[in-house]
Amino acid sequence: MKSDIDRIKEKLSIVDVVSPYVKLTHAGGSYKGLSPFASEKSPSFFVSPDKGLYHCFSSGKGGDMFTFIQEIEGIDFRESLVFLAEKAGVTLTNTRGNNEQGSIDILRDALEKSCQLFEEHLSSNEDVKKYIKDRGITEASTKLFRLGYAVDSFNSATDSLKSFDKDVLVNSGLARKKENGHIYDYFRDRVMFPIFDAQGRIAGYSGRAYGPETTPKYLNSPDTLIFDKSGILYGLHLAKQAIRKFDCAILVEGQVDLVMSHQVGFSNTVAVSGTGLTERHLSSIKYLTSNLIFAFDADKAGINSAVRAATKAIPMGFNVKMIDIPSGKDPADYIHDHGSDWKKVIAAAEPVVLQLAKVVERTINNRERFEKVISQTLLPLITLEQHEITQDKLINKLSRVTLVPVEILKRDFANLSRPHQNSNRFSSAQSLRPPSTAGRDLSTDAYSLIEWSEKERVSQTLDDEEKKLLTQLKEHLVYHPTEEIVEKGVEEESQEVVMSTIDTAGIFWLDTQFELEGNQLKDRNILRSRKRYISDLLNRYQLDKLEKERSQCMFDRRDNPDRAHEFLERIMKIDQERTAILHKMRSGE
Repeated sequence: MKSDIDRIKEKLSIVDVVSPYVKLTHAGGSYKGLSPFASEKSPSFFVSPDKGLYHCFSSGKGGDMFTFIQEIEGIDFRESLVFLAEKAGVTLTNTRGNNEQGSIDILRDALEKSCQLFEEHLSSNEDVKKYIKDRGITEASTKLFRLGYAVDSFNSATDSLKSFDKDVLVNSGLARKKENGHIYDYFRDRVMFPIFDAQGRIAGYSGRAYGPETTPKYLNSPDTLIFDKSGILYGLHLAKQAIRKFDCAILVEGQVDLVMSHQVGFSNTVAVSGTGLTERHLSSIKYLTSNLIFAFDADKAGINSAVRAATKAIPMGFNVKMIDIPSGKDPADYIHDHGSDWKKVIAAAEPVVLQLAKVVERTINNRERFEKVISQTLLPLITLEQHEITQDKLINKLSRVTLVPVEILKRDFANLSRPHQNSNRFSSAQSLRPPSTAGRDLSTDAYSLIEWSEKERVSQTLDDEEKKLLTQLKEHLVYHPTEEIVEKGVEEESQEVVMSTIDTAGIFWLDTQFELEGNQLKDRNILRSRKRYISDLLNRYQLDKLEKERSQCMFDRRDNPDRAHEFLERIMKIDQERTAILHKMRSGE
């Protein structure tokens, strides 16, 4: 019996799949086009219909049609299977259990029908339409984002959607159930913003209070089988191509902020919905770009949001900048009043640490308190940067911005960078990347993780999976004699084992970062975080190894033109392995 994958490939060629995203032209027995993953003028993206593979020399990405859809749409393999099955007209047999998949399909159908209902309510309510227009949202944007209105009634939606089972309406987040079994509308008297997943399917809603007595101001759908606010970014389905094109994502905190930013040409804008920025949000952006601009409100809450978001984004390798909105307005209000100037505001974005320094200085009149913020908040953010050159540049620029002598900043920074100190300087420090290893001999650090795992205090809590991961990690440690060892001629067997190119500072923090607290709930979260940390470290080593092998293949391909095809196939294989690891990391496996 043929698999789902085989049946899809019988109906679709890789050219069919790629063509909607890339303009392809014949190149011998293959096709070529401009990379959808990088900005370029000369085509470096090749598709082989005979092999069913693609390869992008600009970004190093490659694989089959499923890999392509995963990369271009930002979804996992299972979702790419569903995506291509729908395109091919193939009924899947092995994606989920039939019951679960059926439930999800019904939930999506109910949400789509509810969106049509809310759109109809809006089209017939001139007052709400005027309210939306007064906020600066155009009719075109209203249609593009499918805005609607939930009337002030407890049974309007549930009665209109009575063809669906009560449990479907409850499980989709459209209704709530009373103890007596009766259900009632979850959203009432609200301007409705549908929240779409990465493929443009409705997953939930954010409802903005319309009437003055309607509370709370914003009401979001509860988490469901298809809606998880900690993983979905509002507007991502419309922003993906623009983020790739501009190699930058603009992050705002509200739906109206996003709609207004899109209206003035910045369709690379995304927003969180009812929660703070999470690592899962960032992972969905990371495959598109490493450049991120925060466009948060210019108030205390906005500053705090920027700090919290930066502590998550910087350790993940993002180049994080922040805008400074004139007059202290929020993005939506500023764009409403000065839409043509939004481009200038975005262009003036600066590294988040420097912009925070300027904003905080305006809000704190006391110089002593301001310098305390620099020491306790801004310098710790710099320690999260992955490269010492970047750290040094930021410290020098911070000195010029704040007029604090650079010697003092460097002294305080050095204190922060010492292991085992200041581990709790952020409230969310459990998941932060630890300080830089500047000035330390990594050859003495190599087995700290293994030694940590053998301490009596934690060894009893290691499960089989963690022990397996640590064993694998040992296998990825490689011998690299330091210059000092080479100069002294120390024999090889006495050389310390050091990690290849990955920063090892995190190992020093493991004993404090994941220390058990004697609280069953907290300990469970700590253990889960510890396992994720070890697994991530192993994945990073595997990626590092693949990167080295890829570079060697590139050299070999250049030096051996008669074997170029052989090395190209290996490069494509490496890229497939790399993609699989990256998706595993994004999905938290």
